[in-house]
Amino acid sequence: MSAHDRMIEIALELGARNVLCVSSEPDSAQTKRRFEHLCRRAEHGALRVVLEFLAITEIRSLQQALAVVRDVGHPAGGILVDTLHLMRTGSAAEDLRGIEHNLIPYLQLCDATAALADDSPEGLLDDALYLRRLPGDGELPLRDILEQLDPHLPLSVEVRSRELMQRFAGDAVGRARAVLQKTQRFLQCGA
Repeated sequence: MSAHDRMIEIALELGARNVLCVSSEPDSAQTKRRFEHLCRRAEHGALRVVLEFLAITEIRSLQQALAVVRDVGHPAGGILVDTLHLMRTGSAAEDLRGIEHNLIPYLQLCDATAALADDSPEGLLDDALYLRRLPGDGELPLRDILEQLDPHLPLSVEVRSRELMQRFAGDAVGRARAVLQKTQRFLQCGA
């Protein structure tokens, strides 16, 4: 059994709803075959396999991710929209309009600066791993993005932040509490 297959098995055993995947495969036909294989493995439970697009993988845009998921056409397949990657790959909030609700099982929320200081692969990686901001603390059009999606869509918050790690060094619970409180305030204010 491959490591990918084992991850699906573990997710099914845990009762997870979603498993995120990315593609490092340059051949789009092979990406589709592998994605379909994972979806078929997941169909034995209530598990979705969501394909994330980001500028440092082979699926670099919302349009590419949608093409893979729609071409495979498996009900266990979907896409993951991460607000940071949506904006960093050149899409806009309006690009989400009209996407079938069943293709986006949840949204990954974070904020960031509007412009990327360093668009090299290293800069993009640093941005994704360490420069995210709490919802409302940056310049991304988060409210515009949320307006394009199902208002009942589950949200996941990914705020990998060097600043937060330093401020809450050794206090993971305090950091989680700060992320929760700020996210709740953002969602309650004008949402």
